[in-house]
Formats: sequence, C-alpha cells, structure tokens
Amino acid sequence: MPNKYLTILTAILFIFLLFSVFIYSSTYNTYTQNRLAKLHNHETPNANSAGDTVTQSVYGEIYNDNLEINTSPQSLIKPIYPDASDKNSSKEVYITIDDGPDPYSTPKYLKILKENEVKATFFMIGSRIERYPELVKQIDSEGHSIGNHSYSHNYYILYKNTENFKDEVLKSSEIIFSIIGRSPKIFRAPGGSPNMHNVEFDNILSELGYSVFDWNVSAADTDPAGITKNQVVYNIEHESKGIKRVIVLMHDNSKRKASIEALPEVIKWFKKKGYQFNVLDENTTPMRIKRKASSPPQNTTVNKSVYQENSLGGN
Repeated sequence: MPNKYLTILTAILFIFLLFSVFIYSSTYNTYTQNRLAKLHNHETPNANSAGDTVTQSVYGEIYNDNLEINTSPQSLIKPIYPDASDKNSSKEVYITIDDGPDPYSTPKYLKILKENEVKATFFMIGSRIERYPELVKQIDSEGHSIGNHSYSHNYYILYKNTENFKDEVLKSSEIIFSIIGRSPKIFRAPGGSPNMHNVEFDNILSELGYSVFDWNVSAADTDPAGITKNQVVYNIEHESKGIKRVIVLMHDNSKRKASIEALPEVIKWFKKKGYQFNVLDENTTPMRIKRKASSPPQNTTVNKSVYQENSLGGN
C-alpha cells in the first residue's frame, strides 16, 4: 500500500512540474511578444521617473575590460560577403567604434570626426547607454549611425542561451529607442559573430529585423600588453591594402587612447587613397567573418580564463 501512495504522489509532482514549465514558457513568450510589438509599433518603453532611460536590468552593468584580448590578424578573417574588390567598384571605408559611450573617449572621437567631416558607426552597449544618454543624443544629432552591441557585453550571460541573448538585444534596442526615438537595425556581436555559436541566435536577429556586421580591418587596440598610436595606424593601413570595402574596428573607452590619437592620421590616409567614408545601416550589405570561436560556458563553473584565451574578445 505505501508503494501505491508513493507512486501516486510521484505522478502528481511530475504533472505539477510539467504544468509549471508550461506556464513559465507561455508567460515568457507573451512578455517577449509584447516587447516586440512595442518596438514595431514605435511605442515608448516604460521610463523611470527621470524620463530618460528604461528600468535597470537585473544583470546590472557587467562590462569588463579584462575580458578583452587582442583581435586575430586580418589574415585569419575570411568575409562571407564580397568585399567589393572588383575593378569597377569604388573604394569605401566604414569607421566603426565599439563599446561606448564613454565620457572620456566619445567626445574626443566626435570632435575628430567633426573636424574631418567624417561620419562613423557606433556599436554601443545598452548598460553604458543608460549611464550616458546625452552622448547617445549627440552621436545621433551629429549624423553618425548607431548599432546594437548587446546590453551587458558579458559573454557568459549573453551567449549562455537563446533567452538571455534575445533579452539583451531587445533591452538594448528599447533603451536606444527611449533616447533617440527609433531602434537600430544593425547589430555587432561582442567578440564577433562566430561567437554566436547557436543558429537560433541568427534566427532571433532575423526575427527582430537586424543586419549583422563584423569587420575586416582591426586597430587591434585591445591588446593587453598595450599599443601605441603608430601601431594602430600601421595595423589599419597594412590590413586595408588591396581591400576596396573596408570596415574598421576601433574601441570607445578611456583605455583606448592610442586609437583616438591615431584616428586623424587614419582618416587622412584613407582620403589620400581615394576612399569614400560611409556609415553602416540596414541598407548596407552585411559583412560576416568565418573564424573558429570557442563555445561560451553553459554554467558558471567553467574556467573563464581559459575561455578568454580562446575567444575572439575585445569588441
């Protein structure tokens, strides 16, 4: 008789567990669809009492410069899409600046770009956008393009599962919308798109209407050993030779002073070589790179230092 009762109790607990999973899944899907509807219908997300940003994420700001490592050399990058290298195409360059906004470096980048009459593309992190909304407004008002670079830039949260990934993309999009009145349609994956190890990540971005952009020329300004202005200039000029469609990767924070110092010389070099400066948007042909990337950790017990060494990092 006791065994009979135990069997019945086990069955009841199992049914309750299934019911709980169903309710959670339904609730999350409804929540996600509501967020999508707000973006598609251009409704302003809920703001805080100051009226300038949405509610702080439970993740908080987890951006960590220590996760960044030097980008692999350009010889390892193989664009999936053509780089417009045919003889009849014009030469064009896209200056892209990741990881901002930053109260030290962003104003300096903007000043240089304005002085040289060049527009750039800023792939920004949602948690930093919340802290510096006025810089986002300035970037937008001066005619630069704005892209989504996730909310936290934390690989171990962002790439852990599709639920986290979608939440970060949506949250960052909502924050940008609350500041400039529209959502971006271009996305750069932290670490580059090879880190999007799950095909569902691409499906999510497609569902949200995003074009994905990597790069084919890097300033390599995240080298832990440090880098000089002259090294940044050399890296960009050397990697750009023979390429007619150049997407340059630089970084936007106070530790990247070499890139800020190098930018005027880099702009001068591209102009001398006959390049036209453009910004990335939803009408630009995407560029993705094929490069082996480590799978992000599936739990918090993974040795993060090992993953750091093997990840693309730094963007």
